[in-house]
Amino acid sequence: MQARDGNYYGSTQGAGDHGQGTIFKLNAGGILTTLVSFDGSNGGWPEALLTQGRDGHLYGTTFQDGDLQGSSGRGFGTIFRIVLPAAPSLPSLKIIRSGDELLISWPSTAGSAVLQMSAEVLIDAWKPVPVVAAQGADQRVVTLQITDKTQFFRLADGIATSMLRAPLRRPS
Repeated sequence: MQARDGNYYGSTQGAGDHGQGTIFKLNAGGILTTLVSFDGSNGGWPEALLTQGRDGHLYGTTFQDGDLQGSSGRGFGTIFRIVLPAAPSLPSLKIIRSGDELLISWPSTAGSAVLQMSAEVLIDAWKPVPVVAAQGADQRVVTLQITDKTQFFRLADGIATSMLRAPLRRPS
């Protein structure tokens, strides 16, 4: 699953240092990192897909082992949490309507953040705005024509996002 930090996370069964499964991270550069190697005491054989909670952390379950032991001597599994570091936040977008144009600006301190747009608020639907931002002393500004289509805008840098949560379109 792709988490909000842009990395991919998953699990393996029967692998890792103890042969009871792992939780791993794959970053955009293709670097694979083992985050957890299950050893029985912390569960074994991760079963369900990982999910990201509202708190930004990952949650999952294991099929067996853990603290609560059954008559077979094996545990009944665990529910676990993988704590992810807090993503750095990006500044908010400032949008001003001027006639048939939108002036979208954000502080220059946003580094390499890219203005993106989408007709939907889905992870795979975002595309860079096809206009180069004008660089001012302390802000970047993009000027766009208002269209009849609903558009969402956000800043993204591969880790954090700052999104304008309301659609903007020309009034009917």
